[in-house]
Amino acid sequence: MNQNDLNAKLTDFAKLWLAHDGLWFLAIEQKYGLEAAIEIDRMAWSGFAPIEAKRIMKRLNIAPDGGLEALAKAFPERMYALIN
Repeated sequence: MNQNDLNAKLTDFAKLWLAHDGLWFLAIEQKYGLEAAIEIDRMAWSGFAPIEAKRIMKRLNIAPDGGLEALAKAFPERMYALIN
């Protein structure tokens, strides 16, 4: 697979994951209401963010105390960077 195909595939995966996230939120909202959906969404993201950060830091060999320089290096590596 060439680089362009790989990039397109990764972008598709990110968009599909985003679509799933939105559908999941809507399903929770329809069944339990908006407040519950927001609360559950917050809970899920509070678990996801540290996992994503740790994986990026490990892959790029970023120290936990890297400050703003480390953040600037890691931020473009987030999954959402593929679709933003």
